[in-house]
Amino acid sequence: MKKVNFLVLTAGVAAFGLLATSCGKNEEPVITLASTSTTSGAQVYVGDSIIYDVEVSDDKEVKEVSIADVSGTTLKTVSIGAETGKAHFAFLAEKVGTVTYTISVVDKKDTKTSQDVTAEIVLGFKEHVAKMVFAPLADNSSKTFYSSQTGETYTVADFATNSAKIDFGVFGGNTSKVALAAPSDYLTTAYDLAALYPTATKNATAFAKSGTSDFDAIKTRALIEGAYTKGTPATDGTQVKTTRIYNIAAGDVIAFKTAAGKYGVLKVKTVNATGVASDNGKMLVNNGDYVEVIVKVQE
Repeated sequence: MKKVNFLVLTAGVAAFGLLATSCGKNEEPVITLASTSTTSGAQVYVGDSIIYDVEVSDDKEVKEVSIADVSGTTLKTVSIGAETGKAHFAFLAEKVGTVTYTISVVDKKDTKTSQDVTAEIVLGFKEHVAKMVFAPLADNSSKTFYSSQTGETYTVADFATNSAKIDFGVFGGNTSKVALAAPSDYLTTAYDLAALYPTATKNATAFAKSGTSDFDAIKTRALIEGAYTKGTPATDGTQVKTTRIYNIAAGDVIAFKTAAGKYGVLKVKTVNATGVASDNGKMLVNNGDYVEVIVKVQE
C-alpha cells in the first residue's frame, strides 16, 4: 500500500513539473506581412515607395518592432506593449539596385525573431537618345515615323509591317511649321496612311506641352506621367487637337501618351528644317531635313 502511494506521489510531482515547464515556455514572436506590403523580391520603380505593413503576435507581450538596413543600422522602431500589434514602414526607392531590410520583433522577455525582406529597384522607363525623325520625301525613303517601344525610326514603306508600334511621325507646313502627329491624324498631303494602308494600325498618340520644362529632372515613371497629365493639351493653332503638336522648336519638352497607355516625354534637341514650305497645300521639304529628339518612355 505504501508503494502505491509513493508511485502516485511521484507521478503527481512529474505532472506538476511538466505543467510548470509548459507554463514557463516562451514562444518566439510571429511576424506576418500584410497584403499591403511590398512582396519580398518584387520589383519597385525608382521614385515609388517600398512598404512593409507588419503584424506581430506573441504568447507574451510584444515589446517592439524595428526595421534595419543591410548594414544593421536601425531605421525605425515601433513600440507595441501588447500580445499583438502592427507597424508600418515605408521607404523611397531612390536608385536602381537590390535593397535588403531586416524586420525584428522583441517580446518582454527579450526573445527576438527576425525576417529579411528584399526589393529590386528598377528604373521603370527607357531612354532613347538622339533619334532622328526625317521629313517625308517624294521617294518615300525618309525614316519619318518613330516607335517609342523600339526607339527606331521607319520609312513609310515600313509602316504597314510596323504600324502597331509606331507612335508618331514628323511633318511640316506653313501653318503647322515643324510638327509631330499620331499616325491616326497624320498629314494626308504628306502621306495618306489611310489610303496607303487601309488595314494597318494607326495609333492615336496624344501630345501635350510638358508640365515641366526641365527634361533632365524627369527621372521617374511618375514624373514622366506627370509631365503629360499636368501639361497643356496640344492644339492645331486654333483648338485642342492632342493628336498633333505644331510649331515645335529646339529645347521644347513635349509629353505624350501612347495608344497602349504608356506615358513618355521628349526633348527636341535639334530642328533642321530649312525647306519647310507649302505649294497649294502640298508640303515641300529639303532632302535631309530632320528633327532630333531625346525620348524617355515608360516600360
